[in-house]
Amino acid sequence: MLRLRMNLGWEGYGLFWAITECLRSQHEYFLSEEDFSFLTLALAIDEAKLNQVKSKFLEIGLLVLEDGKIFSPSLMKRMEKADKLRNIRSEAGKKGGRPPKKSSGEAEEPPKPPIKPKGDPSKKIFLEENFELFWKMYPKRNGKKVGKQNAKKEFLKMKVEEVDRLLTNTQNYGVNNEYAKDPERFLKNEFWKDWDTPQTTTNEFAGKNKSSGQYAVGGK
Repeated sequence: MLRLRMNLGWEGYGLFWAITECLRSQHEYFLSEEDFSFLTLALAIDEAKLNQVKSKFLEIGLLVLEDGKIFSPSLMKRMEKADKLRNIRSEAGKKGGRPPKKSSGEAEEPPKPPIKPKGDPSKKIFLEENFELFWKMYPKRNGKKVGKQNAKKEFLKMKVEEVDRLLTNTQNYGVNNEYAKDPERFLKNEFWKDWDTPQTTTNEFAGKNKSSGQYAVGGK
């Protein structure tokens, strides 16, 4: 291609690809010498220009003249691969993925029921999204939070209708709490239900356990 541009410039480069497209549209990807001359109409150039570029293309091997046929060797290789692939796909399409026919004496298998996903996928998505919110809200201890995966396992066991209360209680639990439990322990055994109201001090008798009437120890 470099030699082509050096001899004929970008005009020659463009004409080569235009001729290649014309060859590609032919049934066997070649033109006879006589038919090649009609490219003056398709390319909107005069016969002298066409003969000039044809001679140069033949000289540098971009086109080949053999048995009165003009063709592009590189196009032939590409189309050979494309035609082979097209034939393979065509044969596969004819078969249509149909199973082999059963003999007349062979019993037909009953259709299998569709496999249903375990659990409610919408519930899982809801809980996973709200877990990320829970994780952001949860208070740090000593400047960090640990055990995210274990906490997520516990969170995914939650009832959907309790998530709003859990998130509110998580926010309450973080108020004035410097000694927060690991998130997993906060979720286990419904400890989170003890935090319907925020604590006002870090004292161990800070939060009242409404379910038992006792005072929950902040961060126990």
